[in-house]
Amino acid sequence: MFDSDSKQIDYVTLREKTAFVWHGFINSIKPGQLYGYRVDGPVGPRSMGIASIFHKLLVDPYAKALSGEVDWQQPIFPYDVAAGDPLKMDTEDSVDGVPKCVVIDGRFDWGDDCKPQNSSSRFRDL
Repeated sequence: MFDSDSKQIDYVTLREKTAFVWHGFINSIKPGQLYGYRVDGPVGPRSMGIASIFHKLLVDPYAKALSGEVDWQQPIFPYDVAAGDPLKMDTEDSVDGVPKCVVIDGRFDWGDDCKPQNSSSRFRDL
């Protein structure tokens, strides 16, 4: 988790996995909270661990909102671009070059309008 200045303030280890998707629930998180993923695991070509470099912040593929933009001048790649060797790891932290995910409030205020009916019930009387 990150504060509004993109400084990492906490981390949570995800221990639950369903259908190959890691997930977790944190009761104290509120809308607006910034977060990202760090993946830790074996590193090397045999384990395909080049994507498991803890120093590289990843965007949640299920995030509904992002804050910031990619800064291509930052060390965002998992390998040393200057060396031109995709097997030479880059262990610099990418936190300053990667957008942060944003927790959103999934509720919607319908105001004076009403929620659409279930599509199967709309056509029963036709």
